[in-house]
Amino acid sequence: MQNRNDIHSTGQLKQAAAILSKAPLFDGILREELESLLLCLGASFRTYVKGQYLISAGDTVSSIGIVMSGIVDVVKEDVLGRRSIVNKIGPLEMFAEAIVCAGITVSPVSVQSLSDLRICYIDYGKIVRSCSSACGFHSRLIQNMLHILALKAIIFNKKLDYLLIKGMRERLTAYLLDQSDKSKSLEFKIPFNREEMADFLAVDRSAMSRELGKMRREGLIDFNKSRFVIFDKEKLSQG
Repeated sequence: MQNRNDIHSTGQLKQAAAILSKAPLFDGILREELESLLLCLGASFRTYVKGQYLISAGDTVSSIGIVMSGIVDVVKEDVLGRRSIVNKIGPLEMFAEAIVCAGITVSPVSVQSLSDLRICYIDYGKIVRSCSSACGFHSRLIQNMLHILALKAIIFNKKLDYLLIKGMRERLTAYLLDQSDKSKSLEFKIPFNREEMADFLAVDRSAMSRELGKMRREGLIDFNKSRFVIFDKEKLSQG
């Protein structure tokens, strides 16, 4: 089930602007300006239930999506039906921007809801083309889009680095050390459950669980669900 509606009331516009003003895409744009910008962009909204597909591989895509509430997985399946998580998108983050920016008319990935969702959709063409009133904050919007695309390219390259590591332990170690560095702590929470972590790292879940258990018995790490502790970074990196 999904419902779609455009902005058709002042109250709804203010409510949407209050939420989206915190999104990286609208960084540096005042809430009052954002209300006008959302109208200019023809923003529309949809709600989804948990487990529903927002985009299926092969769908035609022309809009970016911004998660207002909830979480989605961006997933890709190979010809054998094996599933790999490309990314997990949380509140105020975007999806499909790389697809539409590249001019790809058919999506190579699927986007699935992990919870009930509210999504703001904006036609990509309206983002990259200045509006008729040539509003100053539209140029800031374009700058923000380019910045986000660059950051996501860096993140994607990091995933490729993981996939180029052949050994299971070495791949897990690289990921856990990066997550620790990202959180600036030896105790941290990863954004995946076990199945999602295995999908993201493109490894067998059972084999990964066994290796994590072995690393725990060796006193290198400890974990509880998605929370991890590294006891000694140097020792862990040495395997």
